Amino acid sequence: MKKYYLLLALTSLLFACKPGGGETPDPEGTTYPRVQLIEHFTGESCGYCPYGMNLINEVYSQNPDGYVWISNHTYGTDEYTAQGSYAIAKKLGVTGAPAVSLNREKLDGELNYHPYYLAAMAQKQATTATSTVSLSRTYDPATRELKITVSGKTSETDIDSVMLTVAVTESGMVGPQADNLYSWAGWKKFRHTHAVRVYASNAMGDGAVMKNRTFRKEYTVTLADNWVADNCEIVAWITKNNTNWPVLNAAKLPVVEGTKGGEDILYEGIEEYPVPETYPEQGAPNLESTLTTCEAYSTDYSDFTVVYLVLCNPDSVVATISNTRMYAYTELYLLVASGSTTLPVGTYTFKDEAQAGVGDAIAGFRNDETHTIDGSQFLWIYKSGSSLYLGRQWMLVSGNIVVTREGVELTGTTKNGNPVHATYTGPVTLKKTAGAPQRILKQPEQSL
Repeated sequence: MKKYYLLLALTSLLFACKPGGGETPDPEGTTYPRVQLIEHFTGESCGYCPYGMNLINEVYSQNPDGYVWISNHTYGTDEYTAQGSYAIAKKLGVTGAPAVSLNREKLDGELNYHPYYLAAMAQKQATTATSTVSLSRTYDPATRELKITVSGKTSETDIDSVMLTVAVTESGMVGPQADNLYSWAGWKKFRHTHAVRVYASNAMGDGAVMKNRTFRKEYTVTLADNWVADNCEIVAWITKNNTNWPVLNAAKLPVVEGTKGGEDILYEGIEEYPVPETYPEQGAPNLESTLTTCEAYSTDYSDFTVVYLVLCNPDSVVATISNTRMYAYTELYLLVASGSTTLPVGTYTFKDEAQAGVGDAIAGFRNDETHTIDGSQFLWIYKSGSSLYLGRQWMLVSGNIVVTREGVELTGTTKNGNPVHATYTGPVTLKKTAGAPQRILKQPEQSL
């Protein structure tokens, strides 16, 4: 009888030492290294996203082990858009691209998640955490079945549950990518990285109850046949007490043992798609266009007001690439008298930004890190063989914009000497706004 009680006591002691499925939590106040979560929002048709990736990589490359980088393709829909990505973008209030969140936070005082602010955000983030998350897995290459175990712990006594998000990313996929910053040759072949292929959990997270300040969950996913397993990575992060942020900690692990899960793959574009030296502009849709929509926004500066004029015809679909509809579209920048509340009638002549003044349209193009001025753009799509290409965002380097009470007429010449003619019939309402357009003269003290 004494042996029976002794065995019972030892058994009780054994289980008491391994709460929550076998992990003893560290005492209250313990800290762990913190891995930061970079949630990147991008898309094949986002022309400034390669520039955004440069900014992210500048931060990420300094300490890859200190970050989990995932890319949600939410700018339009393309081959790498995962179910659930849009829900995350909506929850964070991300409406465009490129955009990036660090631990689901943004820089104090800023209204958006532009990658330009990532370095400053990273400096403000703590490098230690009171909670941690870890990953283990088994992968069967024959069936492509991946079993994931996620566990974690906290030293905070007030955390009784966490929201856990688990995904599989892939790197190294070569596909098209619009690139506005470095080349006007249109779409490039691009090596996409860190793209979310699937959310194993709910994209907004699954509830995980703490048992003696530890948790453990298991997931099973099957990798699609066209995913390269060696380039795939498991990522996970936790947030506190049934909320979606802030992110307490994150983790990553290659799907295949002995690989780097694509972490060693560079993201840069590798080559441009074959584009002929002489572009087939003749007969292209935007060279003779009827535009049906016109919007005008203005920003006041000390000596002039800049009008950002957007004209398009969204009903005339030129082509579709990566499930993104392309149509006749143009952006123009006009300089009008300071304090103007209506768009003045008259003829605006294209001039280079360095010589432009009140009564002129800005021609040419400059886009540096401060996004000082974008030039006058005109878009169109052409087809070569069985492939579709964004021909160019043609810079209108000469010509006139005639504004009347009845509408707008644009007559100009593109950078390579081909003519453009477009008309819009209808009123033009000038929308006064203090903050837009964002990309024009960001620093008011700058002059043309």
